[in-house]
Amino acid sequence: MGNNANRKSPAWYGGAGVAEALRPGANRGNVFYVFGLDASIGSDTNSGLRPDVPLKTIKAALALCTNEMHDNIIVLDYWQPTGEDWPIVVDKTTVGIIGGFTGSFMPWACIQAPGDTAALQIEATCHIENLFFGAGANHGGIEFVGGPQRCSVWHCFFTAGKYGISAAVHACGSGTDVAFCEFHSALTAGGIYLDNPPWCRFHDNVFHSCGAVGISLLQAGSCEILNNVIACDADTLGHGITLGANCTDTVVDGNHANIGDTEMTLNPYLDGAAAGVNNWLLNYWGLTATLPN
Repeated sequence: MGNNANRKSPAWYGGAGVAEALRPGANRGNVFYVFGLDASIGSDTNSGLRPDVPLKTIKAALALCTNEMHDNIIVLDYWQPTGEDWPIVVDKTTVGIIGGFTGSFMPWACIQAPGDTAALQIEATCHIENLFFGAGANHGGIEFVGGPQRCSVWHCFFTAGKYGISAAVHACGSGTDVAFCEFHSALTAGGIYLDNPPWCRFHDNVFHSCGAVGISLLQAGSCEILNNVIACDADTLGHGITLGANCTDTVVDGNHANIGDTEMTLNPYLDGAAAGVNNWLLNYWGLTATLPN
């Protein structure tokens, strides 16, 4: 069928039109490869379209991506390549940044900001997976700005910085999903810190004694916090999960929080909203099911 074919005709629904829409690769974007650990392999003058001719910087790969085309960036190996911008600004919509298993000193491709910045600054809807993040002293490994922006963050490891994932008011978009991630004790102020994320999910993550609160939502609507394991940094009220006064209709279930090998004396769950506004189900304080303070 030509470009001027009638898409409402029977031929489009049952014949060439459907075949074209279902063709492998139809309406899909490119895959760009990045190798930032060795300048003799990665180069921003390469096409980046094959693993043997990778780009050196994520910045260069993002520049080649197109909005709404579902481009993917595969980070083969990485550290702090010269020529990269910090923070790395993710500003192309529906891009995926995915780490490959590497041959370096850790199995993840590591995006470690060299100064007091975030590693990734999210300004568009995107998907992040299988990466190791380190940020500056006053920043998060992943920071949402502007917005609201929607993002899925899966199978990532966060260490070094103020937060693992953070966002100012309205910067985190509806439907953001953080799952199967690890947040390290080197984070000085907490694992996840977001202000006003609507309809988001935080599930199946592990928090290794992050400074202050594992998951902190200042205000939120219709979020889900499910099945997280939180080793608290101190015997302090609310250092597992804290909901702010303006959180509403948030479902909190299946989470485990404690410190060390003895039960905390203070409740690791804190809900600052009015009674009955949020929904707390079976969450554990040590080995005891509990409701929040």
